[in-house]
Amino acid sequence: KWKALGIDKSYLPVWLQGLGYGTYYVGKFLVDYSVSNYQDVPAGWTDIDALVTPYTFDYNNPGFSRNGATPNIYPGQYSTDVIADKAVAQIKTAVASGKPFYAQISPIAPHTSTQIFFDPVANATKTFFYPPIPAPRHWELFSDATLPEGTVHKNLYEQNVSDKPAWIRALPL
Repeated sequence: KWKALGIDKSYLPVWLQGLGYGTYYVGKFLVDYSVSNYQDVPAGWTDIDALVTPYTFDYNNPGFSRNGATPNIYPGQYSTDVIADKAVAQIKTAVASGKPFYAQISPIAPHTSTQIFFDPVANATKTFFYPPIPAPRHWELFSDATLPEGTVHKNLYEQNVSDKPAWIRALPL
């Protein structure tokens, strides 16, 4: 729909390219950018390496399409780490070009982990949502952490909101 409406013809990377910038993107672009439409590359990017559905929210099995190429799947690799490696490579390329550049890096965290399965018996796609998954090296990093004690009112409602925006100050306590 975004492309069908022509919205991709006039937005930030297109404007920046018009000013001589290189534009680089890696990570989650649109949820519906998928294995069925990856060839329809979003306009405005010098280099776009976007996650594709059904791999977009799979933390340990990400799939990317770079500039409309056949998706490349990274089984067993942590999505944010793959995105970081790709971003570093893009930035090195951008610097080497000698042009000004814009780089947008969009990891999926803290979105839920989503697993999509096709059930041949039911002839239906099933989707399962799970909490975000940390990198294996961070799995138990805060396992012994505890939250501070307090009542709901003490933690959620400030009595003095004078430092907040007007619309917050106007709300009843």
